[in-house]
Amino acid sequence: MQPYFFPYIGYFQLINSVDKFIVYDLLQFTSKSWMSRNRYMVKNGEPAFFNLSMQKKSMSMEIADIELNHSLIWRKKLLKEFSHNYKNAPFFDEVFPIIESVLFADVKMLTDINILSILGICKYLEISTEIVKSGDVHRQLENSMKENKGNLARVFQHINLTEHIEKLIRIIEICKIENAETYINPIGGLLLYDKSEFKQNNIDLKFIQTRNISYQQFSNDFFPHLSIIDVLMHCGKEGTQKLIQEYDFV
Repeated sequence: MQPYFFPYIGYFQLINSVDKFIVYDLLQFTSKSWMSRNRYMVKNGEPAFFNLSMQKKSMSMEIADIELNHSLIWRKKLLKEFSHNYKNAPFFDEVFPIIESVLFADVKMLTDINILSILGICKYLEISTEIVKSGDVHRQLENSMKENKGNLARVFQHINLTEHIEKLIRIIEICKIENAETYINPIGGLLLYDKSEFKQNNIDLKFIQTRNISYQQFSNDFFPHLSIIDVLMHCGKEGTQKLIQEYDFV
């Protein structure tokens, strides 16, 4: 998965459901994605976006090359926003230090602060999944796909596919590299990937689907799919741990 910033609970359900989770930052950066922003609850009871501040960015750049704004001003402002909007939440005192430690960590790259946000939450929730960052072997794979864009079927003929589509090749090849027997994908992939394509490569494909989760927020109306920060602020460690288990495989 791409590295998201304090992602929603489904991201952590995915991490919790696997043995190994690879944070993959070798793809093109997407503007206005969950990599650089997320949603939280503000005092008026409506969700709003919070954003990371970055240096020059472009759709042609890889995620791994996106650099954070070096100023501390935006970090202080963002931390103040979290304090202002959640200071009356039941678990503010427990959760706020996690946010503060991530925001003021000595890192310069988008990937690094996002990974810190993921690791910080996993540590707090006692999720023991092995989490690694994409490395040289994945870089070699990406280079090979770029260099042989018109000949993927020939270069990756060891992968049994009806059609050698780049996304499929990437996932299956990574599974082969990792000796994975099972690949778990977010439910959105149900429209993209065919289980039979994976099966003929000796990989069991599953889709993880979050159940209808709800909890008491500030307002009477419940807004789902906010940052994990919102869940933690209102449910605390034990409550969030229980909600993490609320998923099914399709």
